Amino acid sequence: MELRHVYGRTYAAVGATALMPVYKLTERDIVLMDTGYARLDRSALVNLIEGNGFRLRGIICSHAHFDHTGNVRYLQQRYGCQAAAQIIEAGISVNQSGNSASTSSSM
Repeated sequence: MELRHVYGRTYAAVGATALMPVYKLTERDIVLMDTGYARLDRSALVNLIEGNGFRLRGIICSHAHFDHTGNVRYLQQRYGCQAAAQIIEAGISVNQSGNSASTSSSM
């Protein structure tokens, strides 16, 4: 996954399915906006984070479509970061198969 500079501390992670905005809080601390598809973007996101020595501090979810939230729970569990979403969509996430949406209460 390539990290392209946009402006200032803002970057775009070029994933298999989308561009995912990345904001650098510091040289190591980052916040992601959306997380792509579970099956197609997960390993590249992990490689981007760990390969660059980044610390994922948070995730902002633009909306709860599975192509935007597919890795939220996984990344929360792996890195211990918080996720923010609109209250009406906060309980919607992608199930383990990565193909269909399901509801849950602990986003």
